[in-house]
Amino acid sequence: MLGAGCLFISNFFLKDIISDEDYGKYSIVITYISVMYLFGILGTEQGFLRFSFKREQNTIEIHKSQLILSISLALISSFLSYIFFKNYFSIISINNGLLFFGTLSVVLLLFLYNVLRLNEDYILSQLVANYWKIFLLIVTLYFFFFDVNDFDCLINAIFINIIFSCVCTILFILLKVKFIFSEKKINLWSTFFHFFVSIATFTIATFIDRFVIEYKFSTREFGDYFYLSNLIIAPFSILQNYIGFKKLVKFKKNFTISIFLKQNQDVVKIGFLMAIANIVLILILSYLSIVKFKFESYFFIIILLSIIGILRLYSSSILSAFEAKVSMENLKKSNIYVILITVIILFLQLFISNSMESILIFVALIWLIRSLIQRYLLIKQFKK
Repeated sequence: MLGAGCLFISNFFLKDIISDEDYGKYSIVITYISVMYLFGILGTEQGFLRFSFKREQNTIEIHKSQLILSISLALISSFLSYIFFKNYFSIISINNGLLFFGTLSVVLLLFLYNVLRLNEDYILSQLVANYWKIFLLIVTLYFFFFDVNDFDCLINAIFINIIFSCVCTILFILLKVKFIFSEKKINLWSTFFHFFVSIATFTIATFIDRFVIEYKFSTREFGDYFYLSNLIIAPFSILQNYIGFKKLVKFKKNFTISIFLKQNQDVVKIGFLMAIANIVLILILSYLSIVKFKFESYFFIIILLSIIGILRLYSSSILSAFEAKVSMENLKKSNIYVILITVIILFLQLFISNSMESILIFVALIWLIRSLIQRYLLIKQFKK
């Protein structure tokens, strides 16, 4: 909650501190960092969680091949992403060293987060994942109170802090956690491939609206959408991350269909209450003119974002059980179905959608269909 809250408040303040054009660039950088954190290690963290175990306090059993694969892919994906950013977002000037090592640090932080998570250092793992967001709020407040609006300074501070966080976490884990290399045979490449596809489709579902809107609209319009999206989605993201964080480990140890279905229902109810509270808050902000943003021009988009928030919560309640308990056969089926649906909808977004509203309708469809497919396959598997 602290990490998501700090990012939310930072986005809120920065909209009034830096220019609209710079806020659009900032939105691109934050989206890039978020995508790299989620997808940069290409799904190998899921294999790590599936095949690695805590044997005793501060002792984890892991396969050496998993460790080598994770580090190798982190280096490769970081380099390719660095090249992509430098070429595609050339309007954003970032020091080459900071960009590359910042990207690599973001990618490695996900693996380090899961090491601590598996070791049941829950609070510390969340601090590792969210420290840079807390630091961002400190920088933002400094900008606000001392009337600073230096975009380059802001971006450099973010990347320096991410690198610092990664280095400190690596040193801490090396000193505290003991790794035992397992001799058990695992189907590494097949598992990696299917978790890679699964996390790829999840990343697309999470960020496809930003990708398409950035592609179809101006940097300034993208900044406005990023601001509005964060305002609406942030509360849902906090609960979504919490559900995935806590329930995956619990479902790994104990899973029943009745508990699973009850959780699905509870999450949807909470989602509707959060959506109503969100809309009321925005109406109050707009009526009292607390912020300059013209919410009335985006009313339908606010409704659609609220629906997406509910669907993302519903998906998290399914995904935590799916990742913990799904058989390899059903994971393959899920990947095939979800890829097919995602590709079709992505095609429609790129070549048919000409408004933010139509793009968001397609995003909502991706979340809904993806969730229903995984729910159906998981229930079918356990009924057998």
